[in-house]
Amino acid sequence: MKQYRILLAAACCALISSVASAQTVGAIDTSFGTINTWATFNPSVHAVVHGEVRDLIELPDGKILGAGWCREPVTNADVTCLYRWTANGGAPDTSFGAGGVSYVLNGASREPVRVIPRKDGRWLVAGTCNRSADLRFSEICLAVVNENGNGFDISFGLNGKTVIPPPAFYDKVSLADLVLREDGSVLVGGTCTNTIESRSYCVARIRTNGTFDPAFGANNWSLTTPGRGDSLIKLIALPDGRFIATGGCGDGFQPASRVCRFRYSSSGSLEVNYSFDYGTNQFEIITDARVFGEMIFIVGYYLGTGREILATRRGTFTDIADPSYGGSFPTSGQTRELNIDLLETGNVNFAKILRDGSVMLWGDCNNAFTPYQCSARLSPHGVFDSSYGVGGRYEYPSMPTPFGSITTMAALAEGASGRTYRLGSCSDGTTARPCVQRILMGTQPARVCTMDIDGDGLVKPTTDGLILARVSLGLKGSAALAGALGAGASRTTWGQVLDYLVDQCGMNLLP
Repeated sequence: MKQYRILLAAACCALISSVASAQTVGAIDTSFGTINTWATFNPSVHAVVHGEVRDLIELPDGKILGAGWCREPVTNADVTCLYRWTANGGAPDTSFGAGGVSYVLNGASREPVRVIPRKDGRWLVAGTCNRSADLRFSEICLAVVNENGNGFDISFGLNGKTVIPPPAFYDKVSLADLVLREDGSVLVGGTCTNTIESRSYCVARIRTNGTFDPAFGANNWSLTTPGRGDSLIKLIALPDGRFIATGGCGDGFQPASRVCRFRYSSSGSLEVNYSFDYGTNQFEIITDARVFGEMIFIVGYYLGTGREILATRRGTFTDIADPSYGGSFPTSGQTRELNIDLLETGNVNFAKILRDGSVMLWGDCNNAFTPYQCSARLSPHGVFDSSYGVGGRYEYPSMPTPFGSITTMAALAEGASGRTYRLGSCSDGTTARPCVQRILMGTQPARVCTMDIDGDGLVKPTTDGLILARVSLGLKGSAALAGALGAGASRTTWGQVLDYLVDQCGMNLLP
């Protein structure tokens, strides 16, 4: 059986190699970038830029804005920075910052960086900054950068920048995620650590002037009960002002082995905590989470044969798993975990939930002879997407590099167009440079929103119109659907109607 799987994997790779030139879904986009499919900084044309990309925004005009750390050329110190490339990653955009780079926050550590656009066209940038040469002490730093990368919004913090120190009794806070709210304030989430390695999720709300919101949390922070393994990964804002913080957690001195999610009120007080485990403390870390309608969607991996992917849909306000989801967390006796390669010995290192509910995976294939990189895509229903690569997987026996040496991946990102990018740094063996590569994802499923809310194939004022009117008035559940479903309706429960209105029609609703 094992020999058959190896032969099958070899045949798969041969097929992929033969069709790569046709640019199949899952292939590297050869139309992107200027150096061997990469958007980067060519030292023969531009100044040497030493750094890495950790976050990305695809701009309406096709330009690419990256955020990460870089080496400031005068002081030679690490700083948080922004990069911008012309459309399709053609070249560094010299109209932005200094030759395509904006140096934003001093003292940056090489941890996650986030950038989000504000309504005024400026960029809100956040990262982790070291308080001193002693790396045990750190803060979260924020800045609001002008659209062209030059200068700051001086109404924010001190000359456009602000520093968020950790809460009392903690020495360090490291940035995990950032959420911009409708009123312009921002939720900042991170992991707080003290010298005895007690760790907590910690969330603060920062006002538009860059100061703590005193009406939020206790002493400016919302904190979980400390645990040695607690590590926040994702913040999710709910339409009514509440929010969810999710990540890994442990008990006492037990390393993180469970998924925990905490739901808070709009003022930052804890409402409920859900957690679940896989097997006997084999869960390793979540990588992404998102709310779709009445369900929260979480992906991560655990240490099985390799780093195998686990994905689940669970109730936003319950901890009930969706049994129809193909990649649900296994229970005792079930083996429904998914591996990134056909030999089922590979490692999933990165996962990203895309806007349509599909999941992009990236990692290492442990081929019997030569290890190489590979990717996969799960459908919104949690099974391998047959339209991607071969049976949902794509293997890269030969990965192009811009400078003939190694590349280091830091994150996956999805652009506004639905394109997916891999972010990180590219090295020539001496200097690591920021670089971005694009993956062909095929035609992304478009939202299909019609007035046929109950899905019976007809649009009637006495059914669909009545449901819409009731929902618009704030009615939910059976009160919204009673007596308003057509005879052939395919969406007959509030959960099905809610998912349709949120996922397909973009309505800002809660269960």
